[in-house]
Amino acid sequence: MDNGWIYASKVMWTTRVIVGVTWYVALNCDEVYKLNNQSWLFVHYYVVENWVKFLILISLDRMVEGSRSNNLIKVIMEAMMIGGGLARDHIANKVVSFGVDGVNVFQGTKIGVIKQIHDQYAYHSIGVHCMAHHTNLVM
Repeated sequence: MDNGWIYASKVMWTTRVIVGVTWYVALNCDEVYKLNNQSWLFVHYYVVENWVKFLILISLDRMVEGSRSNNLIKVIMEAMMIGGGLARDHIANKVVSFGVDGVNVFQGTKIGVIKQIHDQYAYHSIGVHCMAHHTNLVM
């Protein structure tokens, strides 16, 4: 087995252990466009363990099927379950802060990603407009 795969499997195992024991997870998402017009979704956790905050990349997925809310939800939930190591019932019982930019597909009050994830998966979640995106709007 390649050393890279061994290291990656250890990182994934460590991520699952850390995320599994925390009661609070901050989930952040950002969509990135490359020059060749490919769209990628970057998903990461912030978790706190022993008063230390950790940033954990759980997914970087190419958005092949587009950036509509249903596809974004599918990609985000797969990232939380596969890359983040949380089963659906664990997601439902965790406090989840969901930080995203201010676009309607994420923040929409009727069919936005935050609303649908709250209603269907993470009942103790709250959407937060990412501070880095606030700063970008000011500049």
